[in-house]
Amino acid sequence: MLGLCLAGCTRPSSQLTPTPQPLSGSAQAAAGRPRLLSAEESMPTAIALVSAVNVLRVQEGRPALTASGTLMALAVERALAMADGRFLGHEDPSGASSSAGQLLESTGFRGPVAELVYAGQGNLEQLAADAVRAWQSTPANRDVLLSSDYRIAGVGIQGDGTWWKASLLMAAEEP
Repeated sequence: MLGLCLAGCTRPSSQLTPTPQPLSGSAQAAAGRPRLLSAEESMPTAIALVSAVNVLRVQEGRPALTASGTLMALAVERALAMADGRFLGHEDPSGASSSAGQLLESTGFRGPVAELVYAGQGNLEQLAADAVRAWQSTPANRDVLLSSDYRIAGVGIQGDGTWWKASLLMAAEEP
């Protein structure tokens, strides 16, 4: 299983810092045009990802995150943009889609917000465990996962059947 992750991007005030990372070489060649996964197809993995994050948070004495329908919809939009644009990051290097920060700000989320992104190759059912394991192994991502600043979360997953992109959005307060 091959996976890529980026350090968590947080926005304490008005902007997320862009950190795009295009797929390269064989990874980009392997990635075909994504199809939009239905909620029925992606929801079990999205729920598993939030659950895995919450297990980690509770083990570390942090409050569990509550799933947000609004953040779920925005995270799906982010994951599709990354899959379609063949990049991994908080901002589309081509400028074809809104950044995570623009989406969150335009929908009125308040307080700190964050996005963690992950790309993995292989079985969709394994994506949640792989993403959380990768995020845990990086101090910056682990700090974001365990931050008590965040109370709500949404997960979006899209891909082409071989490469999957996941966006975990977290916020302090809904609009």
